[in-house]
Amino acid sequence: MSEFDNNRRLRVLVVDDEWLVRETLTDVLDEAGFSTRQAMSATEALRQLQRDEAVDVVVTDIEMPGVLDGADLARLLAAQRPEIGVLVVSGRRPRSLPNGARFLAKPFMPEDLLHALSDFTSAPVH
Repeated sequence: MSEFDNNRRLRVLVVDDEWLVRETLTDVLDEAGFSTRQAMSATEALRQLQRDEAVDVVVTDIEMPGVLDGADLARLLAAQRPEIGVLVVSGRRPRSLPNGARFLAKPFMPEDLLHALSDFTSAPVH
């Protein structure tokens, strides 16, 4: 897990195929002071990460349509971009997670999400 500079906002990429879930997660994170962006698939997330490296943590669902799901995305990031933290949010626990990745079971409260993201910082998130 990377150490992040507390003098800047944590940059989070929210990946979920359901628009309402993406918007809700993004709203919670924006209100808490995070810098956010969105992707509606693992493939789109990887394209964004190839174009722009300014992401500290990826928050991803597991079950998404397409060639890659959220578990695949977590494994690829662990192998290719280990400096990016991964928080997997899902209604079902994945069989395995790569080293450094965290899991948060759906449904959850906004404060649960913020607490889970505090694992990727050296100071608690308020």
